[in-house]
Amino acid sequence: MAGRHSVISIDDVEIAYVVLEPNGGSQAIPPGDTSRNICFTPGGQGGGVDNRDIASILTAQGYRVLLHDRVNTGRSQFHLGDPDADPTSAQSGECGEPRLHAYFVHQLCQRINFGPCFFWGISAGSRMSVNLASMFPESVKGLILMDITAFELAADVIPTCYYDQHVVSVERGRNDMRAVLRDPYGLYGELVACNPTNRERILQCDPALFKARLTKWSSTLRAHTGRPAVGCPEEIFENITCPSLCIYDMGQPTDGMHTPASSASLGAALGDNCRGVIDSTNPQLIYGGALGFIQEVAAAQSNP
Repeated sequence: MAGRHSVISIDDVEIAYVVLEPNGGSQAIPPGDTSRNICFTPGGQGGGVDNRDIASILTAQGYRVLLHDRVNTGRSQFHLGDPDADPTSAQSGECGEPRLHAYFVHQLCQRINFGPCFFWGISAGSRMSVNLASMFPESVKGLILMDITAFELAADVIPTCYYDQHVVSVERGRNDMRAVLRDPYGLYGELVACNPTNRERILQCDPALFKARLTKWSSTLRAHTGRPAVGCPEEIFENITCPSLCIYDMGQPTDGMHTPASSASLGAALGDNCRGVIDSTNPQLIYGGALGFIQEVAAAQSNP
């Protein structure tokens, strides 16, 4: 369901977002209370502002939900990172797109006073949320991580679909960036359709930079052959301190990338911070378990 959204400029990049209030705004949350705030990020490369199915479940239970279009998705702007930033920083883009996404989402939460909050992700949204929790642990109350991708198949298919095929399009188009707007994969054409300002941003991008950056992003997802999860190397888990819940809800047969073993692998990497792994297609078990987790964590943090 489409709806109104807001736009905020962060580092001269437009980010589209919407905050959905509990029960349509009829339920007040005290100012400064972020214990019922959830930042929800879907999977894939589509936008999140209009992805409201789970958000509607959460708002009906009294939660405030932040939906956003990540950089390079939906109505937000095309951006490969800040070339003037320290190359070891997330905002440079050199460390991979999940960390670039995490940087902007963290900045968004700070700018609109939404955090610290819970981060609920699905697939690529879980990947981003894990990276965010490792980069900004003080901003995360807890993680709900659904349908994470892991292991060799995911570490091959995802970077190919997300990045490699677009590099090939530019090369076949003789380094003309118009090629990615015409390619059959649709991502960059969709960015322009959702936000016309993206056309000039894409066309003005140096093809050499585009190919180098997407090739680097591809390599960061291929690293570690997807263990313990694609885009989540073992070393980042040392910085994650918040409680977490892993969920697999896609049933059987699997697609080979989102699997019960993938969620179990993520849970094992989180160690004692993982409060459980739910493997079920039953919505009552899934959402009952997730909301119970949030309530338990919020209560413990309010009464340390």
